[in-house]
Amino acid sequence: MMEIRELSEPSEWNRFVDARASLHHSWCWEWRTIIASAFGHEPHYLGAFRGNECVGILPLFFIKSVLFGKALVSVPYLNGGGILTDDVDAGRALLQRAEELRNELGCRYLELRQLGEIPFLGHLEVRTHKASMLLPLKSDPELLFNSFNKKLRSQIRRPEKDGVTADSGPATADRVSEFYSVYSKNMRDLGTPVFTKRFPELTAEHFRDRCRLTIARHEGKIIGAGFVVITGGLAEIPWASTLREFNHLSANMALYWQVIKDCCFLNAESFDFGRSSLDSGTYRFKAQWGANSRPLYWYYTGEAPNITPTNSTFSLPIKIWRQLPVTLTNVIGPIVARSIP
Repeated sequence: MMEIRELSEPSEWNRFVDARASLHHSWCWEWRTIIASAFGHEPHYLGAFRGNECVGILPLFFIKSVLFGKALVSVPYLNGGGILTDDVDAGRALLQRAEELRNELGCRYLELRQLGEIPFLGHLEVRTHKASMLLPLKSDPELLFNSFNKKLRSQIRRPEKDGVTADSGPATADRVSEFYSVYSKNMRDLGTPVFTKRFPELTAEHFRDRCRLTIARHEGKIIGAGFVVITGGLAEIPWASTLREFNHLSANMALYWQVIKDCCFLNAESFDFGRSSLDSGTYRFKAQWGANSRPLYWYYTGEAPNITPTNSTFSLPIKIWRQLPVTLTNVIGPIVARSIP
């Protein structure tokens, strides 16, 4: 008989995940604390049990948003972390319990962010408009550099000739502040509310030596920053930004090449550029490095949202947001961003 339980401590979770080498789910217990502390979202981590054996897991967060209504999301702010199981019956039982929980909490929708297609979820609405971009790495970054085409190698060399430098190091408190100063300004320029600074701070605290921060500079001024988490051979950059006024110096090329080199030196086997909308500018930027596109499958029940910059409803608010002072958007942004998973 199948039983679904809420897990409040990590032993069963980690035992199940470790046996399946699912990196995104192995991070989920840390994200449970980070997301709950940074945003106040209530975690519901479900385990499917057949007798005393855990046969499936599903991490969920309850998001209460005045702007967009209540939601149950697995996992907000990340690419993946949905249902993990080898057992179709367990997967269906987890989905059923998630739906029951959605109704109990009065949520507008349930969102399951899966890293691949899940056949037993085929009856649900699915969106595949975004993809993660994976680049296989080499232990020697020079070998990787030589594998790039001539145009890309020239683009990588150009910012150095213009005086752009980049360095990588641990995600110390000072470096997190440097990162956030660039990231929050870039988010303002994009018309997007920035998340609270506590999010990267807590990520650095929990992942510790698995976190790296790369800073790009020009004439002593910070012009770009990238935040990387490395686990089990996979390096992922969840957040990166460069300042628009320095686009003519190709600061993004200097930043990403330094990030990639650092990951090579740390023996990461692959680099995840993070998600992008298909055929967008960021998607093409990542593809030029030779990254392989992996479609993301986001499944929905209930009334699926359209919380994207392409939604015409947000056109005017985006225009207004871009005109606000960064000091103001850094205060208002985190209040709004907690509602946008």
